[in-house]
This record gives sequence, structure tokens and C-alpha cells, in this order.
Amino acid sequence: LILDEATSQIDPQSRELIQDALNEFMKDRTAVIITHRMSTLQLVDRIMLLRDGIVVDCGTHAQLLARCPEYQKMQNVPLEEAA
Repeated sequence: LILDEATSQIDPQSRELIQDALNEFMKDRTAVIITHRMSTLQLVDRIMLLRDGIVVDCGTHAQLLARCPEYQKMQNVPLEEAA
């Protein structure tokens, strides 16, 4: 399953319903999710942070928060600026 900004153009209530369904659907499956939304990253086991097509870091949300300054900055950037 490959999703590229799958919930970028919908209202918050629909986004939550879709994320709940994806969370259930992705159990025991591999999915690649391309997103700028930090809330979507909560669905995944491993995050690969890319900058200019290069992997900057890889790990769980907690690991990246602990060690990756670029990922830490993303926590405070409004979605409009991240995209």
C-alpha cells in the first residue's frame, strides 16, 4: 500500500475516520506513507526523514524526537510551511 498525502485535502473529521481505518487495515501489512502531517506519522512503526531525496534519519517517532534536530523542528512548523 502506497499513500501520498492521502488525507491532505479533507476535513478533520474525515481525516480521523480514514486514519482509524488505515490503522486497522495496515496491521500485518507493509505501507509506504508520504506525508507532511505529524498526526499521520503516529500510524507508522518506522519513519524515514528525507531532505532533497536523501535519507536524513530513520527511526520511531520517539527516537527521532530524541536525536534528530530537523525532526524536532518539524514538530513546531505549521503544516502550510512544511509542505
